[in-house]
Amino acid sequence: MRASGIIKIVIGVILVVVLTACLLGLMLGHFVWRGLGVGSYVRNIVQSEVLDRSMHRWEDYESGTVVTENASYPAVGIDQIEIGWIRGSVVVSSCKGDEILVSESSYGVLSEAQKMRVSNRDGKLKVMFCDDFRNTWRLFGLGSIRLPSKTLHVEIPESMINSFKDVVIETVSADVRMDPLSSEKTRVSSVSGDIHVVGLDSNRATVSTTSGRVSTEDCHGVYLSVSTVSGEVRVNASEYEDLNIETVSGGISTEGNFERIWAKSVSASTQIVCSNVPKEITSESISGSINVYLPDSADFTAHLSTVSGRLSSEIPGIMEKNYFTCGSGSNRYRFETVSGSVSIRIRN
Repeated sequence: MRASGIIKIVIGVILVVVLTACLLGLMLGHFVWRGLGVGSYVRNIVQSEVLDRSMHRWEDYESGTVVTENASYPAVGIDQIEIGWIRGSVVVSSCKGDEILVSESSYGVLSEAQKMRVSNRDGKLKVMFCDDFRNTWRLFGLGSIRLPSKTLHVEIPESMINSFKDVVIETVSADVRMDPLSSEKTRVSSVSGDIHVVGLDSNRATVSTTSGRVSTEDCHGVYLSVSTVSGEVRVNASEYEDLNIETVSGGISTEGNFERIWAKSVSASTQIVCSNVPKEITSESISGSINVYLPDSADFTAHLSTVSGRLSSEIPGIMEKNYFTCGSGSNRYRFETVSGSVSIRIRN
């Protein structure tokens, strides 16, 4: 266990260093990578993994593309939404009426090349940041088109909120706020933006960012995956059968009703507050503490694998080595740390 703990620390540090270097390279543009002699290689990687991946097959929509700052479409027949945004923020909210409203705003006057592109084809509403978005270095004003910071508003009729099959929002340096929405599958991701999701009802939802914060509130569904590298994660008043959370240096805080929980952090603390008694909990941390709050009637068996951490419980039970059994012990909780301790507390 000691060797595996050291290996995890090394891997965590390497991951943070590599991601930090990549973010610095993005912020400073081609100067850093050209100085290291790997400019073309990094440019290709960033374009394919950040922009091309999130904005694939846009050419297929060019025939029906609208260049505009405002657009509206009848909501009937639209069951997919795809948004690709680079700088600023994205806000998805509800509205009255029977049309989906799409608008953008900026501090300055936008040129034709800087205006968003909107397409509605085969039931998919697609919104892209601007023309010729694939030149990665133009994100930072190093090309012929300077990309402004813009706010995108997508307003969905209240009567259509529950009718989507797939919703995808991908950003580079833009925050995302998504209010009540229902979709079979939902994916929200950002490189450096914060993500705040409220009232999402989705069978399968994935929310991820690299250096931003992630928060979800009053969300429901079957599976929720939340991940970040250096930001904190908060999942509040939510209900999912499976909850999967992963961070490197950000803290984890969850509260709600979950059947199975998997939470992993390297150096930050983890807090899991359960309104029910989960069937399974798996939580790992290198140096952060883990606190789990359960109803006082909980039955479970908890096991801690650690180098120097401790396992304690406010709920009465039997402790034997690093195993703690409460009641019948039917629900299984597994914890793994290097130096972090685990506390099981009574939820008030």
